[in-house]
Amino acid sequence: MPDDLNIGFGAPRGQEWALWRVLIRKGINSVQFIAAQIKAFALSMEKRAKTDQIDAELIARFMTVRPKAGRALPDEKLQVLRALTVRRSQMVEARKRLPIQISARRKQDVSAELKHMEVISKHLLRAKSASLNNGLKVSS
Repeated sequence: MPDDLNIGFGAPRGQEWALWRVLIRKGINSVQFIAAQIKAFALSMEKRAKTDQIDAELIARFMTVRPKAGRALPDEKLQVLRALTVRRSQMVEARKRLPIQISARRKQDVSAELKHMEVISKHLLRAKSASLNNGLKVSS
């Protein structure tokens, strides 16, 4: 592999950590870009469409214009904290959606069995959120 190989990618909310660690172990310079950076760059180039191919091309161009931009792989503790934060955010969103879904099912006159499953889901989401909150407090 060439020594000057650089890899840049967007931030897919924590799914990049394993690949990023492998790239670093292989000695490949890799950086992550915040979505807002790439979006601003896309707008400056009058690119409005958004596909994986367009994103990849924009990131490659951005890296040539701003070779020192992007952030390096954070240490392991910060990776864990970020993963917990992302998961907590996902759980909060799920908890927000659940009452709306329950209300819609009630209007549809769903069976008692489905209502029971929704109540259990709600309790599980609360418990998982509490667990994640405790994990964030311990990690910080």
